[in-house]
Amino acid sequence: MEYEIPDEYLEEVAATAEHAMAIIEPHLSTIQGVFESVADASAAFGPVLAEAERSIRSYQNTERFRREAFIPLSFRAAERRGQPLIDYNLIADKVVERLKPQHAPQGRASYPLPKGANLAKLKFKQVDGHTVKVKYLGLPTGTFDYKDFGMENKKSHQPDAVWKCLCKLFETNRITGYNRGITRNTKYKLNACLKAFFETDEDFFYRYNFGNHEWVAKPMFVAESDQIPFESE
Repeated sequence: MEYEIPDEYLEEVAATAEHAMAIIEPHLSTIQGVFESVADASAAFGPVLAEAERSIRSYQNTERFRREAFIPLSFRAAERRGQPLIDYNLIADKVVERLKPQHAPQGRASYPLPKGANLAKLKFKQVDGHTVKVKYLGLPTGTFDYKDFGMENKKSHQPDAVWKCLCKLFETNRITGYNRGITRNTKYKLNACLKAFFETDEDFFYRYNFGNHEWVAKPMFVAESDQIPFESE
């Protein structure tokens, strides 16, 4: 009988692994450079340096690092929760799948932002369930629907789960781990779609807040009923 792994458990482990990667990745090239600069210092250090470089290469392999980072955590977490000690490689496989980069479907429109754009200056205004307006400081207002963003269900031709996730932001400007029907994978797809639509490499969410279990969006999301100035700025 296969043990059912709770979604919230996978979410917690994935968030922890992602946080660890964010801390280590910016320093990998620096560490690599240090070892390369002292590689010729002494032949006696050859075996040590080789082992260190091997370790760095293994960490640069994202999937392997993530697996090594969260397997011990998942094992301890299962014990702490009093759950059966299941095959933690199964957990690793499931979490790694969730952490894979998402590729955004091609939308039929775009709203290119200036290079180095500050996403805090970007606004979304909900028009209805299928349409939004977008406005960046200094640029004209654009009106787009879910198909323009590439958030269409190809079978029903209706808004998909990613669009529904976007609409959730008009409520509180954030997505929480308690929103039903919105998984971590959906949030990643939304981020990828927005980056493609606005032609920017900037992430549209701040780092996951472990205390509140939420992702806060960088742009402002104005609900249809809100009386906040939009196009005047």
